[in-house]
Amino acid sequence: MRGKYIQYKPSSIPWLAEIPSHWEERRFKFTVILSNKSNNDGKLRPMLSLSAYNGIQVKQYEHESAKRALEDSQSYSVVNKNNLVVNPMWLMQGGIGVSFIDIEGIVSPAYRIYNLNSEFQPKFCDYLLRSHYYVEEYNCYIRGLTT
Repeated sequence: MRGKYIQYKPSSIPWLAEIPSHWEERRFKFTVILSNKSNNDGKLRPMLSLSAYNGIQVKQYEHESAKRALEDSQSYSVVNKNNLVVNPMWLMQGGIGVSFIDIEGIVSPAYRIYNLNSEFQPKFCDYLLRSHYYVEEYNCYIRGLTT
């Protein structure tokens, strides 16, 4: 639906005819920065889990003995609030999300952590990237078991 007082310009995206003239078209990969913050600073952080249904949350353990010790988790990646977290092995099932929790946590070093550009609304980004349409698109680029 076009706004009454907004100027529009043609979009370079075939299915999107016009966009507001003050918008800039950029590929998503050029708007995020890979984070390489490791859990090697001596802080004990909670383990986070990533679910296609719930997004990112603090991992719940059935037994305390299942938790990782600090020395076992030094190679793990640190997740801060509003980081984009991607599990490449589970991306085809929606293994992607934005962290909304107010505490730092850690995930396996196999995950990819990205700092979102401040122009993004983190919740919108989370819902969009975990939507059915995006998950179907990820599946178009799968090579073997991973993207």
